[in-house]
Amino acid sequence: MGTSSLLQARQIAYAQLLHSPDSGVEVPGGVYDGEKGITQRFVTSVTLANGINQTAGFMAYCPSTGNYLAAGVGTTASVLSPAFTNSAAPGAAFLGLNAAKSRGIACKLEIIPSAVSVTNIVGEVCAGVTTSNTFPSGSYTIDTIFNAAKAYGPIQRKVYTSRWYPSGLDHTYNTYNSAPNEDHNLVFIAFRNWPATATLQVRVTYVVEYTMKPDLGIPPTGAVSTPVQHAAVIDQLHKSDPHWHHSILDDFKDAAKTVSKDASSFVKAAARHGLVSLGEEMVKVIPRALSLPVLM
Repeated sequence: MGTSSLLQARQIAYAQLLHSPDSGVEVPGGVYDGEKGITQRFVTSVTLANGINQTAGFMAYCPSTGNYLAAGVGTTASVLSPAFTNSAAPGAAFLGLNAAKSRGIACKLEIIPSAVSVTNIVGEVCAGVTTSNTFPSGSYTIDTIFNAAKAYGPIQRKVYTSRWYPSGLDHTYNTYNSAPNEDHNLVFIAFRNWPATATLQVRVTYVVEYTMKPDLGIPPTGAVSTPVQHAAVIDQLHKSDPHWHHSILDDFKDAAKTVSKDASSFVKAAARHGLVSLGEEMVKVIPRALSLPVLM
């Protein structure tokens, strides 16, 4: 495979990982430039509504630093002022002990409203990606989060997904569990008018690249990442489908379910999900990208 084709395959792999952090594979050679760290996937669930009196809530996760904002409230007009926390974050126990610095590779938040009956699914959900200064402490509400969202809709009995993508700053390493810079991208999901008697959780899937703390006695590898031009990949994802990063308006949730029924449907599925980042040549190498070994 030539240099250009190899880059295209790596870009496809990264597009797939951004879309499906739980099943995508590690991108060979890394995603960003600089020191190549260790890539790992972590998964956990965080409760946003406690089933007592919380009818609204939100979570905004920062993959670059591994911490998040979250709150469950009784009214959508309540002023929110949560602090960034690492408590119950995916991989917190392991990364807190071992990671010196980190940078997010992929992440998604999922709400599954399965705690109430089929006849009692009510409320609204919204999702989006924004910078960390969108949520200044004490200055926003659930209603203003909905106003800032890329999309919102009625809650039904199905999985709602909000996918992260990096900003221009997110390619740099940060001290794990540090305060996000104002230009770091957060992925968020929120709900309102939910039954006060039902609990609601958000499942977080987090793919992170990190380096080991020096006092652990594990010497650095000295390996250098080969950048995948992530900004170009994300730009093409947006051009292919402005709503690729959430499922609220997406009736085409998983590219893997539609791949390769025939050449025509494959190309349409690839374009829908941002897998054609550099034209026809990228479509030709998608089958090879799909068969990359799982390295995590």
